[in-house]
Amino acid sequence: MIKKLKYQARLDLVHALCRPLLEIVGREMPVVPDCLLPTPLHRARQRSRGFNQAREIARVLSLRLSL
Repeated sequence: MIKKLKYQARLDLVHALCRPLLEIVGREMPVVPDCLLPTPLHRARQRSRGFNQAREIARVLSLRLSL
């Protein structure tokens, strides 16, 4: 699923990837974080893909966690 997101620009998979992450946050973290910071992607890779997959995942998680 991650490879499809990264290399086939399957942004529709971001929400599906976030579901288990949200479950882990709810179960394992006593306090919700104040913010999420995505891992930077090299400019050339972002240019070739057209997006930063870590940023897209962080964006959805931030919305779901009301950050």
